[in-house]
Amino acid sequence: MVPPTFIAYMITRASFRSLLLMSLFFLVAVPAGAQNADEIFARLKAKYDSITSLRAEFSQTMSSSYMDEEATSNGVLVIQGDRYRVETEGQTLVTDGEVTWVYMPSQKQVLINDHSEDEQSFSISDFLFNYDERFTVAEVKSSGSGADRHFVLSLKPKAKDTFFTEATLSMRERDNIITRLQVVDVNGTKMIFKLTNIEINPALGRGVFSFTPPQGTEVIDLRS
Repeated sequence: MVPPTFIAYMITRASFRSLLLMSLFFLVAVPAGAQNADEIFARLKAKYDSITSLRAEFSQTMSSSYMDEEATSNGVLVIQGDRYRVETEGQTLVTDGEVTWVYMPSQKQVLINDHSEDEQSFSISDFLFNYDERFTVAEVKSSGSGADRHFVLSLKPKAKDTFFTEATLSMRERDNIITRLQVVDVNGTKMIFKLTNIEINPALGRGVFSFTPPQGTEVIDLRS
């Protein structure tokens, strides 16, 4: 029979271990100071100012009180300035900065239109590279440890009537790269993007930012 004192000792030891783990968690999760927030913001901006192109795999989750269930998708994105290519199983979106192609393979249809920036549409390229034009840093926290340590930047919009009311960026400390992005719009729709296998300034082949429809595709040209 195990002595009661030994059982009490193990319980106390387990409680101490739990308390220690909780303490470590709170040490990791406490907000960074205002000065550190400015420094981290500067590091992030300097990093993305130095990037000319980016390729990554991504997963996207969208949820809203108006939706019956979360909508998820996975794909690959390539960004270079105002040009980008986003490929998922159900859609390919390509723009060269002047013309936009939206290809839907299930419908064998491609829409072609003049490229335009719409404040109410979400552009991951715009959030990665131009977030500082519409947002300021409200708070910075840290999470994780070692190679997985991140700074989590909570952003607030500069304008009161902005369509996106909340944004959060997770910046990997070791290389100042954003690996997660979360935004919420005025309708309460939440979108979360997670980036993996990120390549900085990869060599890009010709035609990455243009689209040639496969044979048999219906072409709908909406350009005026």
